[in-house]
Amino acid sequence: MGFIYKRCPESAKDLEQGNPDSELNNFLSSLEDQQQQLEQQLDKQEEQIQELWEEQEQQLEDQQQQLQQHEQQIQQLQEERQQRQVEEQIKLLQEQIQELQGRQQELQGLQNTAQSQWEIPIKYNPRGFWNVKLSDVGAWFFGLVVLVFLSAIFLSLASPTVTTAAAPAAEIGSGAGPGA
Repeated sequence: MGFIYKRCPESAKDLEQGNPDSELNNFLSSLEDQQQQLEQQLDKQEEQIQELWEEQEQQLEDQQQQLQQHEQQIQQLQEERQQRQVEEQIKLLQEQIQELQGRQQELQGLQNTAQSQWEIPIKYNPRGFWNVKLSDVGAWFFGLVVLVFLSAIFLSLASPTVTTAAAPAAEIGSGAGPGA
């Protein structure tokens, strides 16, 4: 393949040598002005974007701080609520304990009175005998003998005595006999 050479117009040669014509020079200067304006606009927009970015970051930090404060307040309120609940439960348990202690004292008092009513104090005598009076033992023995005697009398009165003469008469009168 070969190269094709074209002849450049005179204006192109002037451009290569750095001598542009006025029309082209005006166009280039307007392009440079537009480029500078666009660069200035771009710089302004970058500054605005940077300012907006910084504002957004500041707002985000503020919101995060507010969120942390709200979370701390919520946590504090929850802790206070839990503490109040624990205090209420402690009060209830203390009341129940006091009530149970009162009942226990009442029961202990009743038990002591019942025990003292039925308990015979027996003390050890250092001489070797139990501290029981012979008159108490004798009274118990006499009471037992009387009770056995009375029960024997009542049992003998309650059981019918059968006589041999009366039994056949009762059988004849009723119509029941040995063959019946």
